[in-house]
Amino acid sequence: MVNKCLTDKTAKWYEVYRGLSLPWEKFRSLITQHYAGVSTLNKLQIKLYANKQEDKEAVGVFLQKKYLLALRMLPTASEEQVNGHLMESLKPSIRRVLRAATISSFEDLMERALQAESNEAI
Repeated sequence: MVNKCLTDKTAKWYEVYRGLSLPWEKFRSLITQHYAGVSTLNKLQIKLYANKQEDKEAVGVFLQKKYLLALRMLPTASEEQVNGHLMESLKPSIRRVLRAATISSFEDLMERALQAESNEAI
């Protein structure tokens, strides 16, 4: 039954195990190890802390991806902490504009970053 719910990359990953009659606990353990194992979490940590916005990268897309990753990797962080981290990942020209503002939420950060990006393009 679970096999029918898997899509794309997960279905391809499961092909190795398809012929086996895995009990639920074993399947759960395998999929957890694959998607939340040490190496996967390390790669996500690198993405969270090392990846910075590229010069030609749209700020809206960058912030959305980074925000979702931060929520996954830092579930107990406050919105203020997450926003601070996101701001430090932005390219310097946008970060400089945002530091002068008081950011109250992710939505506010997004709106101000988009405005800064559009002003930069002028």
